[in-house]
Amino acid sequence: MLNVVDINNEDYIRELLRPPDIKEDVKLMQERSRVSLILRSAYFRKELEKIVASSLKSGCLNANVIALKQIVEYLTPQTRLGSSAFTRGTPFFLQFCVA
Repeated sequence: MLNVVDINNEDYIRELLRPPDIKEDVKLMQERSRVSLILRSAYFRKELEKIVASSLKSGCLNANVIALKQIVEYLTPQTRLGSSAFTRGTPFFLQFCVA
C-alpha cells in the first residue's frame, strides 16, 4: 500500500509551513515525554533497584552505583517520606563508600 500525500490537507500544509525551530521543539517535547514515561514506569524502577541491590551485595559502591541509588531513592515514593529499601538495610559505611 502506498501512502499518498494530499497536498490540500490542512495538516500537511501546516507541517510544511512550520519553521524549523518549532519542528525541533516539538521533536524534543516528544522525546522528553517518552523519557518521562520510562522513568515513571514500575518496570524501570524495579530493574534499577535490582542493579543497585546486586551492587550493594557485591561490596563497595562506585560513583556510578551511588548515582543510580540516588535515582532509585528519588523515584521510589517511600523515599519522599524519609525511608527506602536501600537506606534501611545498607550499612552506614557502604552508603558513602566510593571505590
